[in-house]
Amino acid sequence: MATRPPSTSFFALAWAGLAETGKARAALDWLLSKRNILGELPELVDGDGNPASTVPLAWTGSLLVLTISQLQTHSIETPPPAH
Repeated sequence: MATRPPSTSFFALAWAGLAETGKARAALDWLLSKRNILGELPELVDGDGNPASTVPLAWTGSLLVLTISQLQTHSIETPPPAH
């Protein structure tokens, strides 16, 4: 089964914005472990953990940078929860 680094990067940013740092860091660790030899993130990862599709995806990398920034500075505003 293939997994999707772009989706994981969205979750990482959301968790960072909600101050769920453990979940965000776990997602970041997973993402970083899926980089290819050049440090690029793929669109898909196969069941063996290898890139299985398009590389690189700039927006996945951008979300990774935003997540790291949010974890370090908490400067990205998030919308209030819906009630």
